Amino acid sequence: MSYNNYSREITFRPDSVWYAGLTYYFEIVVKEKYSDTVFYPYYCKVEVNGTEPDRLEGLEFTDITFKMTPITRNSTGSIVFSNPVNLTFV
Repeated sequence: MSYNNYSREITFRPDSVWYAGLTYYFEIVVKEKYSDTVFYPYYCKVEVNGTEPDRLEGLEFTDITFKMTPITRNSTGSIVFSNPVNLTFV
């Protein structure tokens, strides 16, 4: 979502097919420049055209097990996974 100050236009442009068929709710708050108490909320609803995709279609799952070694006296241990794991998402 972006706002163009010149044209005073709000643009809601999804950049992925995963947003198709979904509804989004958001609030725009217009505030007086020199006041912390005067503001005007506007509640908005955006419906993205299309059909909602099946999020599980085409995905392949791998069962992963792990074993944790006992914690040592120095508070160290390790985890051993049954398959390679991308730890960025863990």
